[in-house]
Amino acid sequence: MKLPVEHRVLWPSIVLPTLGFFLASLGYHDWMHLGAEYDEIARAIYKGRGFSDPFKIETGPTAWMPPVLPSLMAAGYWAGGGDRTFVMILFVVLQWTAIATTVGLVLREAIRLGRYGWGLAIALIGLLMNFDLLFAVTHDHALLLLVVNVLFVVMTRGCERLSIRATALHGFLGGFMALCNPIVATVWAVWISVTSKSVRTICVAAVVSIAVITPWTIRNYVVFDRVVPIKSAAKFEFYQALCVSRDGIVGPICFWEHPWSRDNPARREYASVGEPAFIDARGLPASQKWRESPMDCVDRLINRFVTATLWSETPSATGVPFVIGVLNRLFYAWPFLSVAVLVAYKPGMDLVADQTRRNWSTAAFVYAGVLLPYVLISYYTRYAAPLIAMKCLLVLYLIDFILRVVRAGRNESHALAPSHHDSHPSGLID
Repeated sequence: MKLPVEHRVLWPSIVLPTLGFFLASLGYHDWMHLGAEYDEIARAIYKGRGFSDPFKIETGPTAWMPPVLPSLMAAGYWAGGGDRTFVMILFVVLQWTAIATTVGLVLREAIRLGRYGWGLAIALIGLLMNFDLLFAVTHDHALLLLVVNVLFVVMTRGCERLSIRATALHGFLGGFMALCNPIVATVWAVWISVTSKSVRTICVAAVVSIAVITPWTIRNYVVFDRVVPIKSAAKFEFYQALCVSRDGIVGPICFWEHPWSRDNPARREYASVGEPAFIDARGLPASQKWRESPMDCVDRLINRFVTATLWSETPSATGVPFVIGVLNRLFYAWPFLSVAVLVAYKPGMDLVADQTRRNWSTAAFVYAGVLLPYVLISYYTRYAAPLIAMKCLLVLYLIDFILRVVRAGRNESHALAPSHHDSHPSGLID
């Protein structure tokens, strides 16, 4: 019996993330990771020390991470009486929800396109390619994946005719996203500025979003005597990519020398001089690197671009299952190829419905807008995890487009082929 559309979306959205966490529970998993610095800050908030201490020791106030996730986790500690396992369960539920919305988003679009089987296969492959990040470890990509999925839904509905209340809601959403991740919020801000035809909409949304962000920015200015709009660690991440990493990609060497990983010189320096001075000390080496070795910096930037879009490194030393490594090699570049086709193959877009073209363009915009700052500053695999749904959608749109081109080519060849009657001279037939 053919299932109703909502069941074809609902059941895979429930079963696939549940099955993924079950399989992860049978092997290695680090569900108690809880976002590393995020967890340390959350515990500091719960213990009454405020938004502080990101590196396992009492070092005072911080703006190392955006405030939303640590605050939510601190609420979890409060609700669970300080029980870390309780917070872990809440975190896994959040991550499960983000994965479920990802599957649902892909399948909803697949049904609209009439490609349900393809959509289910793409969603499954996407989950497998990101199995460790999605099911074996808990980090901030749980919240950010959910935020990006919501952003896509909002963007595909447009902002041409919004009431004041709807515009204010947009602004609140933008401010909230900024307090989760400033890059995602920047994508939202550019989108609403470019696509809205109403100056009032842009102004009201901007004012509301700034109002949401302002208390956090004022807190940072009072505490650090400098303007830190959202988070302070960008300069440190840039330094790691330029001066610590061997190829511009954040990797094991960077983690080893990171203040959170162990009691190393970096952590002791952070505790000694404080966060602002610690970060400022990384700015000079990074700027010197650009002046003294510009070609090396450009080479690192190219490495980040290739790693983010075309070629994923999944070395066997990390214990990545063979099948996941193979999937990465076969399918990793497809989202980028989808964007390239959308941009370059304009004549063929006549085969695609207007709604599909708009959704394809939106997914491509979010994909490129989120990846670009990481390519320019610092990148490793987790930074792209919030884009899993966008990548799956881009592959779905690409496959739908290819199938339409193939079908159009077959129809054209059939139309041009001579019929059996026309292949004989009329005089001979008579």
